[in-house]
Amino acid sequence: MSNLPRTPVETLHHIATLSEQMAQQAQRCDLPFIAYLLSMASQEARAELKKAGFPVAPDQAARMGNVVQ
Repeated sequence: MSNLPRTPVETLHHIATLSEQMAQQAQRCDLPFIAYLLSMASQEARAELKKAGFPVAPDQAARMGNVVQ
């Protein structure tokens, strides 16, 4: 993830790219990679919300341990 701010359009494009990758991997039944992409998308969405000033709950992965490594 880059530290440079994204425009809303760039953020939506990035999410669409991740969604397309997940769809391709789902066709191959590559569940570990899908889990990785979901984790990455979640982290990026959390960071974008935080930058926009929305209150963000603590990351549950930090408390539960990272499932996808």
